[in-house]
Amino acid sequence: MHMSIRFFFFFQAEDGIRDAQESRGLGDVYKRQGINAEYGGLTAETMGDTTCPVFRPSMAEFSGGFEKYVHSIWAESMKHGICKVVPPHGWWPASERPYGTDLTGRSHQSACLNDMEVPHPIKQCVAGTCGKYEYTLVEDRAMTLSEFRDKADDYLTRNRGKLPEDSTPADGERAFWRQLGPTKEPSMYGADMQGTLFRGRCGGWNMQCLDTSLMLLAGPNDNGLPGVTDPYLYVGMWAAAFAAHTEDMNLNSINYLHFGAPKSWYAIAPHNATRLEALYGSVFGDAARECPEFMRHKRYLGVGGKGEGKGCLLYTSPSPRDS
Repeated sequence: MHMSIRFFFFFQAEDGIRDAQESRGLGDVYKRQGINAEYGGLTAETMGDTTCPVFRPSMAEFSGGFEKYVHSIWAESMKHGICKVVPPHGWWPASERPYGTDLTGRSHQSACLNDMEVPHPIKQCVAGTCGKYEYTLVEDRAMTLSEFRDKADDYLTRNRGKLPEDSTPADGERAFWRQLGPTKEPSMYGADMQGTLFRGRCGGWNMQCLDTSLMLLAGPNDNGLPGVTDPYLYVGMWAAAFAAHTEDMNLNSINYLHFGAPKSWYAIAPHNATRLEALYGSVFGDAARECPEFMRHKRYLGVGGKGEGKGCLLYTSPSPRDS
């Protein structure tokens, strides 16, 4: 699970599906050395290319409820803009998951999801060069999850280059940035699909019923707000991305990768947000003049490394594949 505090950008490696609460985001990243922190009996770790804090709560800590646990890690997470929470083994029994123990989304255990509709898949067409990119989003026809998976496989075969089957998330990141530009074949992303794959209580972490103050917005008739109190599902393919963006209502987010290949996330710490917004405002000047809230459009992206000279401190975290 990922919780982002202020801004983030991510790209999807191959096909996957996630639940998400409303989120905020910006892109443009450079690598930092790992961070290790200890406080209040909790440990923030780093793993591989993950440069944000990683938390591994015990079952007792995890089952104490979402809001209580978030409060315990809030101070450290706020320094970085994003963190990873690896749930303890057994937090969500496989018998309660619609896809069982399948983390690929391809076995017979996931067959029940094949006919799930992806109602508004978006083709992501990229223009620009030299670290300045603009996405044009074109809606495609509705299709089933099975059809989307076939398209994702075909796209990967054509576009992933010579990366070996056992390539790492870092290899995928480099391939993504190398291919980005007007000659890149448009990838496809299924976004904002209302619903969830969570079943049961999940130790208090079922995104359909998280114990947060936002649940008060649902009211006595349980009239939820899509993407805020009611989660969205997302499905992507290799090189599909959310460009640098700021989300509605400036809310934080929680995201869970149900199955598929790992994803890479890029986030900026809250105290650097205004500087990065100013940087994007100068790089994408026409968009900024046309709409002061252009960062909410999910269309603009700067290549990693460009923020370093501006003093923007950014962190990245591949999604976990917990048991």
